[in-house]
Amino acid sequence: SCKDDEIYIPDTYNGKPVLSIGEEAFYFGFDGYNGKDTIKKVVVPEGCLYFKSYINCTIEKLVLPSTITYINYDFETLSMSDIGIVEKITIRNNPYYKMVNHCLVDVENKTVIHFEDGFVIPTDGSVNAVYVNYYDDEKDYILIPEGITVAIMNLDGGETINLPHSLKCLTLNTLDGNFGYATEKIIYNGKASE
Repeated sequence: SCKDDEIYIPDTYNGKPVLSIGEEAFYFGFDGYNGKDTIKKVVVPEGCLYFKSYINCTIEKLVLPSTITYINYDFETLSMSDIGIVEKITIRNNPYYKMVNHCLVDVENKTVIHFEDGFVIPTDGSVNAVYVNYYDDEKDYILIPEGITVAIMNLDGGETINLPHSLKCLTLNTLDGNFGYATEKIIYNGKASE
């Protein structure tokens, strides 16, 4: 059911359980959702297993159930001209995904797949990869902690990025779709011979 700018997805449709949110559920094209480019809240019901939707609007709050077993890794979709943003995620007692320090973590793959404002990448060994699109005009410093071996990030550019010795693979691109990356400074914590 929808009421203006909040969407509550039902747990059944035509008498059958809702198990998956499809790829285009929150991909609205250039017109947005009912002419809007921001949705205040989306609640996915208990029992839903898959969140496959690409997102090209702003969702202020996304509430995911304990039953979700798959989230599309292109969580904040980067397309030719539209960038989708999820500002806040709540996930209930889920064994596959968890929120840690404002980071959405794929537990099995030990991968951060989404940043919220104020994020700090976990340093407790629960994460070894970062795969995100992130846009924040206010964030000017990103610390990739020791233990991270892969960082694939689309950013808005201009940040100072601190890279760990443990990093084996790094890909940085700007969110406007340009290849390459313009940053203020990259700090590498390895040895000069590396």
